[in-house]
Amino acid sequence: AFSEAGCSSITIPMGITYIGYGAFCECHSLTALVLPDSVEYIDAYAFSRCSALSSVKFGKGITYIGSNAFDYCGKLKEIVLGDAVEIIESSAFSYCNALTTVTLGKQVKRIGGGAVGKMQIVSVKFLHAFQQDTDA
Repeated sequence: AFSEAGCSSITIPMGITYIGYGAFCECHSLTALVLPDSVEYIDAYAFSRCSALSSVKFGKGITYIGSNAFDYCGKLKEIVLGDAVEIIESSAFSYCNALTTVTLGKQVKRIGGGAVGKMQIVSVKFLHAFQQDTDA
């Protein structure tokens, strides 16, 4: 939809519940993203390869983050996910080379293989036990 758009900042409007497959893929000038509490589902590759993305405010309603949804977002330093997130698919945040801190909410049930792989993680905070996906 907006793949390769020239936006530097995106605020998704309240009422949107689904971010589609590859919707903002390769928006290289995107630096800041705000997802409202109404967003529940972020599909695969939705924000993949947004190389300048350094700030994401995740809404409290997100339950699902698809595979490779934020991969190769090389400037992203911190991820703080709300308590509603249940599933983080494989490679969702892989190759986010600046990423050092990940905070996961209380409802996480599954984290796919390599979900936060290939980076220098310093701190991971789990607010609840989860089941690792062994299929990846």
